[in-house]
Amino acid sequence: ILMGLQLEDILQITEDLKLTNVSFIELKELNPDKNLEIYNLQLQQSEIDIKTKRASFYPKISTSGYFGYQQFKDDFVVAFDDNAWKPYNYIGLNLSIPIFNSYANKGNLKIAKVNQQINEQVLETENMKSKMKDNQLLTDYENSLEQLKLSKQNHELFKQNADFSYNKYKEGIIGIDSYYKSFEDYLEAENNYLNSL
Repeated sequence: ILMGLQLEDILQITEDLKLTNVSFIELKELNPDKNLEIYNLQLQQSEIDIKTKRASFYPKISTSGYFGYQQFKDDFVVAFDDNAWKPYNYIGLNLSIPIFNSYANKGNLKIAKVNQQINEQVLETENMKSKMKDNQLLTDYENSLEQLKLSKQNHELFKQNADFSYNKYKEGIIGIDSYYKSFEDYLEAENNYLNSL
């Protein structure tokens, strides 16, 4: 139907399929799984989070300063002469010691440590899953390669058998039905080989 042929049309393929020897690579290892990088980054993020939570226990020292000029007047008129501006400078030192929020900091630190342990376990589990998938993939590839070799040998044997049956048919030793049966077996073996490829 797809080719536009009618029921009485005959389609005859006379070309013989010549299969060349194809060499396949036997894989020993695969490239690293890029998806594992996400779990590595999550673990690094949880380690940095622990460091941040530990830093909240330490006192914080900060400085601030200002060196400039201001005008001190009772009215809102701004003067631009030099006598109107007075120097205004200050330096500040701020020391902040976390006393009242230490319980919250301890809780946050415990949560960060638990998150790190969870991320370590997730990374370990995902590494194991990735290795298992890689091993399964390599095993499937090796099995498919072995199946391909066997189906190629099978194809060659059925080709020889079909040739022998044709010679027997030409000599009158066997009938046409026996030759067709061996040729049908050859076509099935060829189909299996092509599917394996």
